[in-house]
Amino acid sequence: MIKRLRPAKLVAALASLALALGTASTAEADPKADYQLIAIAYEDTYYGGEAYYLYGPPCKPYSQPEYINELYYGWNDQISSIDMNTQHKCFVVLFEHTWASGARKSIRNDVADLGDWNDRTSSLSFTLGQ
Repeated sequence: MIKRLRPAKLVAALASLALALGTASTAEADPKADYQLIAIAYEDTYYGGEAYYLYGPPCKPYSQPEYINELYYGWNDQISSIDMNTQHKCFVVLFEHTWASGARKSIRNDVADLGDWNDRTSSLSFTLGQ
């Protein structure tokens, strides 16, 4: 037989269930929860083809750059254009090799055609624009 619970008893029962199952505390919260869209990289010029969304923590004054030391599978030497999310005033630095090594190119605004940097990026970083 199923008993009908009154609202107060239902709330107490749900609270007990939540305690029994466990809930995420502030210390257990996802550290990437405040990440924002920094830019969108495209495999073709003029923002065409597949898109690679670059998310990171908010760019703040005097903060260290965030690095993506190895691009996701299939994106090494594939970026041809970048659409910057200028709302956050971040800038992106493209690197020729993984782990932020080799030649570099700074991007502050949208670039429809990376020209001599077309299909050359293997890692990148972003930080607050100067």
